[in-house]
Amino acid sequence: MTVKSSYDILLVYAERFYLSSQMSILPDVNGLGILSALANAKGYKTKIYRGEANQAAKVLQTEITQRDVRLVGFYCHFYNQTETMALSSFVKQNYPQVKVLIGGPQTVAADKEFFAGSLADAAVLGEGEETFLELLDFYFEDKRSFDEITGISFIDAGGNLINTLPRPPVENLDSLPYPEANDDLDESTKSSHIQLLTGRGCPYSCAFCHEGVLRGNVRLRSVPHIIGELEQKLAMSGRKRNFVRIYDDTFTLNAKRLHSICREFARLRKNHDFIWFAEGHAALIASQPEMIDMMLDAGLVHLQIGVESGAQNVLDKYNKNTSLKQLEKVVALCYEKNLQQLTFNIIFGGALETEETIAQSSDFTLKLLTIGKGMVEAWPVHYMPFPATPMTNNPKEYGIDIVDAKALTSMQDYPVIQTSQLSRAQIFALSKQFKQKIDGAMLGQVQEIPFDRALGFFRTGLLYGSHSLWLPLIARETHKAMYYTRIIHGAVSVRNVPPDKVMSYRPMRTVLLHDYDGEGFRIHNYRLSALESAILLCSAGKMTLNEIAQTHLPAFGKGKSAEEFNRQIVDIIDTFDRRCWVNLSEF
Repeated sequence: MTVKSSYDILLVYAERFYLSSQMSILPDVNGLGILSALANAKGYKTKIYRGEANQAAKVLQTEITQRDVRLVGFYCHFYNQTETMALSSFVKQNYPQVKVLIGGPQTVAADKEFFAGSLADAAVLGEGEETFLELLDFYFEDKRSFDEITGISFIDAGGNLINTLPRPPVENLDSLPYPEANDDLDESTKSSHIQLLTGRGCPYSCAFCHEGVLRGNVRLRSVPHIIGELEQKLAMSGRKRNFVRIYDDTFTLNAKRLHSICREFARLRKNHDFIWFAEGHAALIASQPEMIDMMLDAGLVHLQIGVESGAQNVLDKYNKNTSLKQLEKVVALCYEKNLQQLTFNIIFGGALETEETIAQSSDFTLKLLTIGKGMVEAWPVHYMPFPATPMTNNPKEYGIDIVDAKALTSMQDYPVIQTSQLSRAQIFALSKQFKQKIDGAMLGQVQEIPFDRALGFFRTGLLYGSHSLWLPLIARETHKAMYYTRIIHGAVSVRNVPPDKVMSYRPMRTVLLHDYDGEGFRIHNYRLSALESAILLCSAGKMTLNEIAQTHLPAFGKGKSAEEFNRQIVDIIDTFDRRCWVNLSEF
């Protein structure tokens, strides 16, 4: 039996398993990898666990009892606060000698109730790198005075909640190491994507968002620092193809910097096969549309923009600094330039919400779907009261009443607020109606999606793991799923074969032959002629078009030359191809 070596620190990001795709996309840009690298540099041994909450409890028990872990740090945000508190309490009750720290965006709301529930020794407020190192000095080296460490809160011996002075954010992000790549425990959920954060902070102050409030002024990593991390992650991914997710809220803030990043991405893509996702601010992109070309040329396939509402007065109340016309312009530009996927959220139960504002959001979303047919995806989301935001601090000013501040009754699937005109149940019902409208509109557009766009969804989904709402809609028709999947894996379309070569290719049908009336097949309400039926029957991948033509020329080619009959065969196969009934195989 192999005895695993002991170590000092276990960093944990745990969530309950709510959604089918949730565990596969747990972000690793929340700072745990950087904290691990910093602690390792000071001589401490550190490990990281990312994954499901119940599994986390088992991991904690094993690592503390068998590997002598002395300190556990938890990452806590709005959606995992209850499991974080429960796991922290589990550690302190069963292993009181272990020190427990909690960091992350939710800790700004840490009050006496939070500490009573978690039993944590301290909460780290704001950006935690420097604070974390000073706490390690205090706990492990007996250096510093606890209450002199800035950027923490704790309960003192008298039962008082103490908040020390705030710690300024890290100004030079290049001074931070790359996230430690080798410290994840075997039990951790491994992300299928590469994730990057190229800056911190936000110059905007959207009323519902904590980023501008908690992160402070914008600080951007240098391009060489970003590219160095990406090169390292690409080299270590172990995958032939990669999907890179850039989580910055302000990735498009500086056009000159964006150009430099895209130039480096394009250089890296010569030796590494990757595509990427980013978020962009619509007003900036609308005023500098060349950004779209920059990003597309560097491998962008998926852009997310902030729409949030189709009512201008609501956008203004959110302080979005964006107009509906700018949003329309960005969608139109992205579609014109052939972006694969553009997504956005519509907030339900937000500022000034009424049936009228929801109707405006619904109409505007349908308009954007029409402008960006086969590209645009809209997600309804319920407003959640993130800590320290203007809306959470002053809900009445925004026309909302926060009924369930900790979202104890919601898995992001039910509203936690009501407005003066809408109850929680009404907001929920209206969000469901919106979803049904959008789903219906998308389903109605599926047949109009061009070949290249549809193929793009299968390519990015099957090869890179970048999935879209459009993919399952297209794949609902099994012959289309087969058609595009075959092309991804080597088959071709008639339209992509040189005319002088096409007769040497072998057609393979994607449809099942099961409706035959003695003279011809019926496929998807098309009644085929005898010749069409004969060609489709021979489209089993065994015969070339030339062999098929030679076989049926005597029966169906009377009065025609071989060349004329060949052209007729190719025309029929081309029609089948455009209906996704056949692919061609060269071999």
